[in-house]
Amino acid sequence: MESNPALFVSVLTLLLFLQGGFLLFESGYIREKNTFNTAMKNFADIIIGLAAYLLAHSLIRHVYPQLSYPMSSSALDKSLLIMPIDMIMACYAVSCITICSGAIAERCRFGPYLALCAFAAGVIYPLIELACWGPMGFLKELGYLDRAGSGVVHLAGGSIAMAAAIFLGPRRGRFLPDGSVHTFPMSNVVNVCFGCLLMIIGWFGFNVSSLDLSTANVPEACMRITLSCIGGGLYGLLTCFDRRRKIYRVSYQMNGVLAGLVATTASFDSVTGPQAFAYGIIGGAVAHITEKIVVRRRIDDAVGALAVHAGGGTVGVIGAAFTPTGNLAAQLIAVVYIPAVAFGLAYLFLKSITKLTSNGLRPTPSAEDDGLNLTEHGAPSLADELVKTIANRANSDESQSLARVEPYTNIGAIAAQYNELMEKLAMEFRSRLESIDQSSKGQIRVAALAHDLRNPVHALQGEAYVLESKLAANAEIPVSRISKTAQIINEQCQQMEAMLKTVLAHSKSGFALRQGNDHAHWKQVFQRLVSIFDARLRADDIKLVLPKSQELTDAAMIEIELVRVLANLISNSMRALRSQSAEENPTKRIVITVAQQGFNLVCFVQDNGPGVAEIVKHKLFEPFLTSSNDGHGVGLAACREILQDFGGEVWLDCDRPARFGVRIPIYEPSTADSPPLSIPTPAGSVI
Repeated sequence: MESNPALFVSVLTLLLFLQGGFLLFESGYIREKNTFNTAMKNFADIIIGLAAYLLAHSLIRHVYPQLSYPMSSSALDKSLLIMPIDMIMACYAVSCITICSGAIAERCRFGPYLALCAFAAGVIYPLIELACWGPMGFLKELGYLDRAGSGVVHLAGGSIAMAAAIFLGPRRGRFLPDGSVHTFPMSNVVNVCFGCLLMIIGWFGFNVSSLDLSTANVPEACMRITLSCIGGGLYGLLTCFDRRRKIYRVSYQMNGVLAGLVATTASFDSVTGPQAFAYGIIGGAVAHITEKIVVRRRIDDAVGALAVHAGGGTVGVIGAAFTPTGNLAAQLIAVVYIPAVAFGLAYLFLKSITKLTSNGLRPTPSAEDDGLNLTEHGAPSLADELVKTIANRANSDESQSLARVEPYTNIGAIAAQYNELMEKLAMEFRSRLESIDQSSKGQIRVAALAHDLRNPVHALQGEAYVLESKLAANAEIPVSRISKTAQIINEQCQQMEAMLKTVLAHSKSGFALRQGNDHAHWKQVFQRLVSIFDARLRADDIKLVLPKSQELTDAAMIEIELVRVLANLISNSMRALRSQSAEENPTKRIVITVAQQGFNLVCFVQDNGPGVAEIVKHKLFEPFLTSSNDGHGVGLAACREILQDFGGEVWLDCDRPARFGVRIPIYEPSTADSPPLSIPTPAGSVI
């Protein structure tokens, strides 16, 4: 290959394609908050792996030249003791260490990972490689057969990955306390599939680079690689259907393909076509079983790397014994030696650097929850931006804080829905301000009415004063004067009556209008209440019991106003319940009941708390009365004003335990003009 520069460059390019496949496969397999970190690790594998491997072989050639591959006249640099073949072998080392990045994705800090890469490529891999392929390798002398690295690359990489996965432990939330296993969603299934395709392409260069191209039948070797790929892929396709959830699992198909390729990497040049196909199926099956064992042992492998490379690699090493030049004893020794060296050295190294580093190998729980993209590289994802936008809005008074919408993404769709919700809330807020403004105008109109009424009242008072003065002086009052006084009284009373009729007509028309158009659906009312209080109820361990909304008639009241009233009563109950310890009240609860009585709905809000203090019981509905440091004393007064606007009322029905009653007219458009029936207040209640 060294004598054919074009072929050499082509093979090297295919090997890098393999690394690109790893990058896409792993970053698509994991959650979005860690994709950047995983891609960085895969890219760093190339730099660290090449540097560590080439440095290690240069040192070996300098100190123990008899152990390494002999120098040739085509050496790239005599002073560095590097040959062209070293470039190919270094790419093998990179593939080996990249297996680890997928297995421990989402829970290993970037710096310690680079240290592990350097140690694996510069120490662990050369020890295994030279024992299996080196001029004086003891496994080579025993007859060990491994053409392109089922054992040297894949079994070794899978063993290093297993050591790291066990040492670091599982990701947060992977294995739950009840024994169940949580499957994290893939961030990009398309990248997983495309990454797998790139690895298949790169595999041809990976395997063919190990052949003696002057004597090898390359097309036939490529055919066997393809058959093993088909065998593993078919097994993955046949087993990817989840009967319980009725879905097809992408991971089973992709990992079946890769395990099939790994299973023939050791002997693709010497097996028959049917053997290659069979090895592919066996590799896929062993990987499938291995993955289940790994999960059962509660070892967290983020992308299934242990099953594919350790499981498939074992099949490849043992399978090579059944070729014309195979040696079963040598293959069995290798299948023990390789994982023992790789696992043992990797575990010891991880244990050592843990003692040397102050921050350890694993990020803090909060950093892991935030994602390594953000905490390790300062690169927030779209989801991070959306969460930050929502948090900023919740912690500030900004009403125009909208999220950035990235088109054609899931997070972008969520951001668009969030913005739409915020705009609706802003519209409702503006509507409420306009309502307050209208209320202010109403107060101005009332003040104007009072001013207008003052004129006839003053006129009447004036006439009364004149008559009173005459009577006090025993003066005779002329008939004309009495007639004039009577006329003034009559005129002023008519004027006041006209004013009052105008006010009453306006009030009745306004109430009738509300009765006909405004109505509250109890289902939506309860949904709003749950959304308001759910988090606080759970935090305070309080249970909210609601009636069945589908059995209730709509209330003749603006929905948001009814929510305001009930929310205020629930909030008061929660404040009272929070004043009790868990020992005093182990089953804190708030119960809401609704029943129809005539043309009205009666709703009761009751808690099992300490009740209403006697000192404030008869002043509950007075403005600015409060018994709480964080209260303002306007809630119940406002509730009464709101309900009275709609022909309703609120009262204290029972003080120990506290139970408040609320009366609301029912919504009946056809009988909107019918006056609501009033309900007498129960004895002992406070209105």
